[in-house]
Amino acid sequence: AFSKIGEKFPSCPIKGVFHSAAVLHDALIESLYESLFRKVLKPKVSGALNLHFATLQEKLDFFVCYSSVSSVIGNALQ
Repeated sequence: AFSKIGEKFPSCPIKGVFHSAAVLHDALIESLYESLFRKVLKPKVSGALNLHFATLQEKLDFFVCYSSVSSVIGNALQ
């Protein structure tokens, strides 16, 4: 996908990535079972790795991965 974007827009190279995958499951991290922890974490880690490998040939200025501290400090739930 990145190479096709580069071919279509050669004068506008991709200079950065923002990765903000999320799975909504309101719970504190210490109360998650391992299976649910993996379910919540998998899209974040898999997505970051896929984006990393897809952009290895790009000359990126930044690669930002967003997450949330609500799993540690809690939130108001849904």
